[in-house]
Amino acid sequence: ISVTSPTSMIFHALVFLVLASFVQAVRTDPGTVPAGKRWRTAGQPPPEVRERKRGSDEARWCRKTEAYKPDRAHYCRVLDRVVLRMDHHCPWLGNTVGHGNHKFFILFLFYASSACAIL
Repeated sequence: ISVTSPTSMIFHALVFLVLASFVQAVRTDPGTVPAGKRWRTAGQPPPEVRERKRGSDEARWCRKTEAYKPDRAHYCRVLDRVVLRMDHHCPWLGNTVGHGNHKFFILFLFYASSACAIL
């Protein structure tokens, strides 16, 4: 395949996009529960906490951070904090995939899959 062929140009553009989205996914904070009294209270949960435990009307409480957890937030052992919309901790990124970097992670997967398909 020639370096100037359209397929080669598309492949190299995808490789650039793979690297750019990878760097963004690694460097972007996955998102955490905002600091402050509102979220770190041991009393009543803040009004934004709508998710309840199964079978009861109590708000979810994180025993590790001793704070209420909002919807779809989970404790990450690797980062030692609660991550908003936590998906998983990715060893290849060396980062947890959450609210802040989920878009970059999905783009990374899409561009990498597209580049592999062209090969």
